[in-house]
Amino acid sequence: MDALGERWAGELCQDNYLSDGYFSGEAQDTTRWLYYRCRTEGQNTLLYNGSNQIVDAEPKTRFGSSGDISRLASSSFWIANLTAAYGGLSVARGLRLLHGRRTVLIQDEIGSSSWGSQWRMHTNASIQYSDDARIARMIPTGSIDCAQDLS
Repeated sequence: MDALGERWAGELCQDNYLSDGYFSGEAQDTTRWLYYRCRTEGQNTLLYNGSNQIVDAEPKTRFGSSGDISRLASSSFWIANLTAAYGGLSVARGLRLLHGRRTVLIQDEIGSSSWGSQWRMHTNASIQYSDDARIARMIPTGSIDCAQDLS
């Protein structure tokens, strides 16, 4: 996820590609998926029940926007139905750009389940949490400070 000259979320650097089984195949049960950088939690997405997503799942996506995009006043969105990737559990991830594309809202919706879930994101930014820990503000490592009040 890149915005305003900053990389907010990114992939980890290269791994030891000569590690045993690193390129053992794409099937669900291959050794490849035992390496962190290949596993679900190494990919800036939801981790449900500590398990990898189903590797051959084909999530459905939709997107759109409103407003004048040329003036950056739009509110763009993207939604992925990830149910297929989680073995039938209803899971959706939405992303919306707000405030002239200076704010991003990421929202996950997970159907009723007795298992826990996590979202991990790899970033070089510093993180500040709201008092109730429900909102995270990212402070860039570069010269652009996007953590200013955008209201």
